[in-house]
Amino acid sequence: MRTEPARRLFPDSRTPRLTSGGKLISYQVGGAVAARRVAAKATSVRDAGRPGDPTNYKRAMWRIRGLWEEGTTEYLPHARQRMRQRGVEVGDVRHTVKYGQIVEHSRPRERWRYRIEGTSVDGDPLDVVVEVDGHLVVVTVIATDRKR
Repeated sequence: MRTEPARRLFPDSRTPRLTSGGKLISYQVGGAVAARRVAAKATSVRDAGRPGDPTNYKRAMWRIRGLWEEGTTEYLPHARQRMRQRGVEVGDVRHTVKYGQIVEHSRPRERWRYRIEGTSVDGDPLDVVVEVDGHLVVVTVIATDRKR
């Protein structure tokens, strides 16, 4: 990994050192280096989408919400059908994705599938099953009877 010194950003004697990609890897203080590894942390939504641990639900939700905000969302015909049957609108799905949390995951085919548990805009319990494949795919919508 090639590193190069960055311009001075701090008023004290620390000099940040960045990788060629711009990630901070250490501070050089005088002659000593105080390492601060950030390789394990995702610094953007793009980094969160790289292959990793599918059980890291916080990172998965970060990626899902980022894809939703980018507008790269596709609804499968099955999801559209269930939405019509259950009286669920796109705003309800958006609310569940934005404020819900992942409760389980699986990989029935080649893509990871996550079940997000949340509520509709009206506060009714709602689960949304999504797949992540460079864009967000809404697989189905489930209106549940769980207590709030």
